[in-house]
Amino acid sequence: MIAELGVNYVQRHILLRGHSSELIFHDYGIDLLMFTYNADGEIENGHVEIQVKATDNINVLKTSGAIAFKVEAAHWKAWQFAPLPVILIVYDAMADDRAYWLYLQNYMTNPANLRDSVDDQDTITLHIPTENQVDGSTIERFRGFRDKVLAQVKGIISHDG
Repeated sequence: MIAELGVNYVQRHILLRGHSSELIFHDYGIDLLMFTYNADGEIENGHVEIQVKATDNINVLKTSGAIAFKVEAAHWKAWQFAPLPVILIVYDAMADDRAYWLYLQNYMTNPANLRDSVDDQDTITLHIPTENQVDGSTIERFRGFRDKVLAQVKGIISHDG
């Protein structure tokens, strides 16, 4: 039940910003695809991939104030090769009105965040800053992450078989 509440929480914020999401039923590390629209209501290129996790036991580290959250190493490996932004959102089911986010590819670029090799592990612990709370402006940040990635590939992609 709390997993569905977490997805609902994220979808609500996406809708309130005038965008849409598609639920992935057979997820392998991705629960939602977020699609965005310009001021004229036209769909924009690309999407943002979102993995939503819900918990009733948020673990805030005393040393850093970040949330420690374990994810499957197999998902971690898949996320690192995703061309568009992948956002992990951890929904706090006890608070019911709070969720935290982490831009995974950005997190992976910092060597300090890669404490151990994931090759011999089933899970990996991520540290999510508590100031990364999901709200309407966060959805626009996700959109900006996507736009920044797409700007890097303008004119490079070829579909000529």
